[in-house]
Amino acid sequence: MVNSIGEVHHSGHRFLVAVVSDDQESMGAGIRQVETAAVRAVDVLLRSR
Repeated sequence: MVNSIGEVHHSGHRFLVAVVSDDQESMGAGIRQVETAAVRAVDVLLRSR
């Protein structure tokens, strides 16, 4: 189980992002999955503005 909560600042915007995950093959795979999900979430929010 890999989870992450953080604050992201991008292009003058502030985002609070939380990612919860489970059932990865390894800790490294879980970290990559959480990082990818966080980046994609912020990208979607930036495009919707």
